[in-house]
Amino acid sequence: MLGTNGKQVTVALVAILAIMFGFGLLGPVGPGPGTPLRMFAAAGTDLKVAALTYSEGPDRLWNRVTDPAAGMIPGRVLLAMDTFQMGSGQELAHGYGIDAAEYVLGRSNLDEPIGVYPGVVSGTSSGLAWAIATILLNDPDLRDGGAIYATGSLYGDEGVGSISGLEEKLMTPGLSAAKVIFVPASQFRAAITTLSTKGEFDIAKRVVGVAYVSDALQVLCKDTPKARSC
Repeated sequence: MLGTNGKQVTVALVAILAIMFGFGLLGPVGPGPGTPLRMFAAAGTDLKVAALTYSEGPDRLWNRVTDPAAGMIPGRVLLAMDTFQMGSGQELAHGYGIDAAEYVLGRSNLDEPIGVYPGVVSGTSSGLAWAIATILLNDPDLRDGGAIYATGSLYGDEGVGSISGLEEKLMTPGLSAAKVIFVPASQFRAAITTLSTKGEFDIAKRVVGVAYVSDALQVLCKDTPKARSC
């Protein structure tokens, strides 16, 4: 028979598994719009930056960066679950994002953000989000609590290129609560047209097209002009 300590350990493990299943962290991830790739600091701080993706997680609570229910699980616990897997192209997106942030800030050896997601994310369209998250991680003064969504591949030093699946990515739940939604400048009109056609005018007004990572930084600096990076 288990002693008191053994029972406590068992209860704790059951509770953790229940949370993981409740949030769909142990379930499969299927194709579809919805679940953003969230960006955290290694220490567990939610940077409130997320990359729009094709994939839809098993549980709706993953669909919103600002969802209070998702916030019930501490960032350090989410990171410890280690459910995010880099699929094809994702390591490139991450590397390009770090490089672009270093170029824009004129600094090297920056702290790197960590992704939180219930499964595999592939492709390079998260590059812009990785760059923005890296900038915010290394300049806390830029964080004002608002949720930032982004999609865009990177090229050159800091150029933002077009991505596929824009219409599907703009179906992500919770975008109406975003502070800003960054998309490639080359697809800005397409994003506005897509959202307007669906009657999502409140979301459309939050969309900003950027041709360079520094363009996104300038937008963020409007609310935090005294930040080091501004």
